[in-house]
Amino acid sequence: MKGVEVFSPTMEIVIARGGRMTSEQRALFPGYLFGRFNLLEDYSLVRWAGCQEDRGLGAEPIPVADEVIDLIRNRTQAASS
Repeated sequence: MKGVEVFSPTMEIVIARGGRMTSEQRALFPGYLFGRFNLLEDYSLVRWAGCQEDRGLGAEPIPVADEVIDLIRNRTQAASS
């Protein structure tokens, strides 16, 4: 996607189905996709096909600190190991 780094964290959950326990990956934040891009150069990315709406303040998306994304990435990777 135009050199854009995207991140969609998942978590493993255990579900009882038909008397059996199964596990599957589910989105940690359903409906959200984190992307790293230059807003000034790539604003059209905020309006991807299939995107219902962008989250932000007014017309501006809200940046998430790299440290927060790294923490989520590390926690979800550790949980799936």
